[in-house]
Amino acid sequence: MTTDKDVDWRGDSKEILKEWPEVTKENIGADLRRLQQGKMPKNWKPFPGLKKNAFELRDKDGNKLYRVIYVTLIKGKIVVLHSFTKTSEKTEQPDVNAANQRLKELLEEQTDLKRKAKKKGQK
Repeated sequence: MTTDKDVDWRGDSKEILKEWPEVTKENIGADLRRLQQGKMPKNWKPFPGLKKNAFELRDKDGNKLYRVIYVTLIKGKIVVLHSFTKTSEKTEQPDVNAANQRLKELLEEQTDLKRKAKKKGQK
């Protein structure tokens, strides 16, 4: 039996998602659940705005497009970097910047943890 992956929400990603229409929350939530179980989400694609392997969960309601940007760089975790709404296919630069900044912070945290673990092992 496999253990579900944890979801690590960065910044205001979860709060933004909570404001979305119920059907969108259900669709995105179902795709996050699939990811937690090691399955492929139904509506996703690679997110080209980040240098690391980032992906976006997608949903649409009328003329609004909903996106959740996530990475799976850490074993056993899905890290949600950014959630946002848009009205065109183009992703606005502030949304790309927010995801990039949170990814940078995540990578710095991981580097610090590895450094601390290495120091602890040397003592």
